[in-house]
Amino acid sequence: MGYGSIAKTLMSIISDLGEEYDITICDVKDGGVTGQEIIERDHDKFDVVINLTDEYSTPIMELCDKYKLKYLDAGFEDENSIFVKRFLEVSTRDDGNTHLFGFGMNPGIVEFMPFMIESDRPHISCVFETDLPVPTEEDKDKLYATWCPTTYYDESVVLEAFLSTENEVCRYVPRDVRYNIPLDTKSVGILYYDGTDNVKYVVNCSDHGKCCERYKHNATCYQTACGVYIGMQLLSMVPEGTSWTFTKASKYYFNEIREMLKKLDFEVDIIDNYMSKEQFEERILPLFGQDVVEQFIK
Repeated sequence: MGYGSIAKTLMSIISDLGEEYDITICDVKDGGVTGQEIIERDHDKFDVVINLTDEYSTPIMELCDKYKLKYLDAGFEDENSIFVKRFLEVSTRDDGNTHLFGFGMNPGIVEFMPFMIESDRPHISCVFETDLPVPTEEDKDKLYATWCPTTYYDESVVLEAFLSTENEVCRYVPRDVRYNIPLDTKSVGILYYDGTDNVKYVVNCSDHGKCCERYKHNATCYQTACGVYIGMQLLSMVPEGTSWTFTKASKYYFNEIREMLKKLDFEVDIIDNYMSKEQFEERILPLFGQDVVEQFIK
């Protein structure tokens, strides 16, 4: 459901791998028929629904539950006012049907990255997205956008920002303290802090030019589509009735996911001492609140 850049990149990845699946593509802009209508009409022809639309997730998921169709998305969508409450409800439901939520890049593969660090210490994992497309010399005066500009602006500037901890599901982060934390890299990574001197950065640096040459879509779409592809494979592995995020899947299928990333040429680097412990504790740690600060700084 939904045949935008992510879905098209997913199909390109599948073609590049030489794999074949029985896939029905539906986008309301192509003929005016919605995915919900197709599910109601032809539900006995499908095993899985991959929701890559920006519609609210719950009605689509409940339709899948009605007909016992496995459900996969790249990001849970719901009304902002009740988002956290609704997501907790659906991600812990036990109705016998299988759901995989947020199998894209962020949410998605970034949740796997902390598991690549062998440590049993309490830690904080922070996601950072930095997009630095570099134009050629002859195109240096052009403006390049590798994500939908309006969506990127909404996510980075307009929408409210929140952090989650073990004790607080949702903590609001004021605008005046959440900006201007520079990281000199591109695409998407996890900054990993466990109170030691070594603040690690676990990052995927994808090349937009190479992705466009190979898949005809940019690296942002490629990263997200890789998460969707992994979700597709896991649907045949996870127990029936599972309602998991990528984090939960990473706990139980770490080796399988790592092998899938290799298959997709999705490289992840672990950079030691990316920033100083003092820099992290001064600039980033306070965003999590005084109680979290006190856990790490005695």
